[in-house]
Amino acid sequence: MRTKFEELEKVFRRLAESNLEQSKNDLYDTVQESYYKDDIPEDAMEELKNIEPDFQKGMFEGMGFAYEQVANYISIMLDTSDKLSEKHINHVLQHIHKNSLIKEEIEESAVTYQEGLTNGIKAGFNMADLEIKGKFQIPN
Repeated sequence: MRTKFEELEKVFRRLAESNLEQSKNDLYDTVQESYYKDDIPEDAMEELKNIEPDFQKGMFEGMGFAYEQVANYISIMLDTSDKLSEKHINHVLQHIHKNSLIKEEIEESAVTYQEGLTNGIKAGFNMADLEIKGKFQIPN
């Protein structure tokens, strides 16, 4: 169980770093340079082109923030518990769900940095929740 927690902490730290790095680059340009660009429909590429740079920056920074928070929750469990159990997994999940930003409504027309940040935090926490549940085989 400890090994799984340690692996998850590393995964979330890498995801946090990766998202903060992505926040410095335009998403459209990143996709254009990827191997998968031919798999993305033309209309989706057009939508990527129209995403406001401030929104993108906020979104990726928000996801990075959420992943860093989850890594910190896991780190606390590792530092304060000799024997980890399902109770500790549930404790981490409770911390994720207590965050008030996870309950924010996502607007379709979001364009500002703050809206991107909020959407990114919410997405990051939701994806972390799914990742943890998948790793420990906890039903949704």
